[in-house]
Amino acid sequence: MNENGTPEAMLVTVTRGNSSEGLITVDVVLQQGNPGTATAVDDYQNSFPVSIQFAEGDTTAKQVSIPIVNDTRAEDTETINLQLANLTGTAILGSQSTATVEIIDDDNPGELEFVIPAEGSFRVKEDGTLVRQVQVRRVNGSSGAVGADITLAAGSASTDPPAQPGIVSEDFGAVTVPVAFADGETATKTITLPATAILRGPVGQVDGLKIVNLSLTNPTGEVQVSTTPAPLQIEDIDQLVVSIEVTPPGNEAFESAEGDLQAPATREGAFTIALRDANGAPVNAPPGGLTVSYRVDTTAPAQPTDPQAAVEGQDYNAFLNNAAFTLGSNTVFIPEGTSTATININPIDDNLPEGNEFIKVILNETADYNIASDKKEGQVLLIDNDSPIVRISPATGRIKEGENPQTVLTISREDSAGNPITSGALTVNYGRGGTATNGVDYDLLTGQAVIPDGESSVNVTVRALDDNNAEPDESVRLTLQGSTDTTQVYQVKEGQDQSVVTLEDNETPQISVVGRAADVLADPPTGNQFQFIRFGDKAIPLAVTYTVAGTAVPGTDYTALPLTLNFTAGQSSVLVPFTPIDNPNDALAKVVEIQLVDGATYDLGFAPRGNLLFLN
Repeated sequence: MNENGTPEAMLVTVTRGNSSEGLITVDVVLQQGNPGTATAVDDYQNSFPVSIQFAEGDTTAKQVSIPIVNDTRAEDTETINLQLANLTGTAILGSQSTATVEIIDDDNPGELEFVIPAEGSFRVKEDGTLVRQVQVRRVNGSSGAVGADITLAAGSASTDPPAQPGIVSEDFGAVTVPVAFADGETATKTITLPATAILRGPVGQVDGLKIVNLSLTNPTGEVQVSTTPAPLQIEDIDQLVVSIEVTPPGNEAFESAEGDLQAPATREGAFTIALRDANGAPVNAPPGGLTVSYRVDTTAPAQPTDPQAAVEGQDYNAFLNNAAFTLGSNTVFIPEGTSTATININPIDDNLPEGNEFIKVILNETADYNIASDKKEGQVLLIDNDSPIVRISPATGRIKEGENPQTVLTISREDSAGNPITSGALTVNYGRGGTATNGVDYDLLTGQAVIPDGESSVNVTVRALDDNNAEPDESVRLTLQGSTDTTQVYQVKEGQDQSVVTLEDNETPQISVVGRAADVLADPPTGNQFQFIRFGDKAIPLAVTYTVAGTAVPGTDYTALPLTLNFTAGQSSVLVPFTPIDNPNDALAKVVEIQLVDGATYDLGFAPRGNLLFLN
C-alpha cells in the first residue's frame, strides 16, 4: 500500500473456503510480539482489531481497510504484520492466517528491483514464448518519475537445474530494454523483451538450457537500482518435453478387492510419464534411453481433515511397466524407442482405519529434457477400506413449533460394502447451517455426535423452540464433516452427508404486501405484480382483504384488482398480477397503492402497505 493510502495491488482480504455453513466471526489483529516495522499513529491509524463477519451461506471475500498516515519523512518501506484471531462458529483457521502489508514511502524516489519468481529465475523459450514473466517493481519510495535500462549478459553455469551460460549473438542479443515509473507509481511492471533479445538456434540442434543475467543500469530520477542480476533461463525447444499424467480412473487406488469396486473404478492407480516434442506430439526416447528424475512429495496436509502422505511398502507397492519397482528411487528409465513409462500403484489392504492418503510425484529438471509446465506433477489418492463410512438420514424433514416440535436424524457407520460397524466408540463432527439460529430457533446442537461402542448409529434430535415471533419457514442444515482426531478416523459418504429440516411457525399469521416492478419503462409496462407474504402459521386456508388507492385510476390506468385473495393451506406467498391499460394520451407516471385490512384470523406484518410506480 502506498503512503497516500492507495493500494499498489490489492487490499488485505479475508476469505471463507470449503464450506458456507453457519455464522462465522473473526478478528484481524496485529501479530503478537511482531507487529511490523511501521509505528501505529505515526505511520498508520491503529484501528485493530477489525471484526469480520460471514453470515450463513456468505462466501464473499471481506476487505480490510487500513488508514495510512501520509507524512513528509523520507523512509524505507515499512511493514504491518497481521493475523486472524478470536474465531467463532464452526470454522477453523486456514493455512494462510497471517498477512504482511508494506507501506511504500512517497517522499523519496525509492529503488528498482527485479521480482524473482518462486522458482528462482525468469524463463523464456528460445522462440520467445514466455514461461515465467520478467517483472520489475519500485520499493522504498515513489516520489518523482524514474527509470532504468535492463541489459542482458552471459550468466553462470548451474547444476540445479543443469545449464550453461548463454552466448551473445547466438543465444541472446545485446539489447537494452527501458523501464519507467511515473511519479507515485509503484505497481509491478511486466517487461516485454524485444524479438531480438532471445535468439533461436538451428532447428533440431539440442544445446540444452542456457542462463542469461539481467541487470538494471543507467538509473534516472535519482532512483537507486538493485545491483544483483536476475537469472533468465532460455529453454531449448529442440529438447524432449517430459510430462507426468494422471487420468481417471487412475487418479484413485483402492484397498478394496477389484470385485468389490464399481466401474469405471480400478484397484490400481497409475502415473504415466510421457515424452513429447515442443508441439505436444509423442516422441520416442533417444538412443540409449532417457532417465527421468522426480521426487515424491511428503508435505504434511494444510488441514487436519485432509489426506496424509502414503508410505511406500506400508500403504502401497509400485510397479513399473508391470515389474516390481521402488517409487522412492526417484528416477525412472524410459528405454530407447518408447515414449512412455507407466508406474502403477498397488494399495496394501491392511486392517488399519487410517483414512484416505495421497501419493504425489513431482518432476525434477535435468539437462536432458524440459518439463511441461502444466503437467509437472501428479497425484494418486489411496482410498481406505478400513475406516468407517458415516452417513446421515433422512435427507429432509419438517417440524412445527408446539404441535410437532422435533425430528430425529440418524448418523450411521458402515464398511465399504455397506455392512454396519459396531466396534468401538466413534465421534462424528457435523456443521450446523441453515437460516435458523442454533440455540435460538431450535435446541442447541454441539456439532459432535458419539456412536457408542456396540452400536452402528446415533440419533441427533432437532427440536424447534416455541417463541412468540411470527416468522417464515426456517431451515436447519446438518452437514457431516471430517475428523480432526487421528484416533477417530472416518470417511463421509458422498451424497448422504447432509440433512435439512424445515422449521414451521405456529404464531397467528402476519400478512405483508410488496410491489414487484418488472420494468417501469416498458411500453406498455408488463410483468408487474403485488406479492402477498404470510409469516407464522400456514396450516389453514386464509382469506385476506385490502383497499386500493393512489394516483392511478382502476379501469382507466390499470385493470381493477379483486380486493380479496386467498392463501391455501401451506401457502406462504401469493402473487397478484398488475396489468396497466395502455393510454397513449397520458404520459404521466402513475402510482397504485395497496393497504391491507386487518382481519380476525391474521395480523398485519412488516409491510402492511405496498405500491407500484408505472408509466403510460
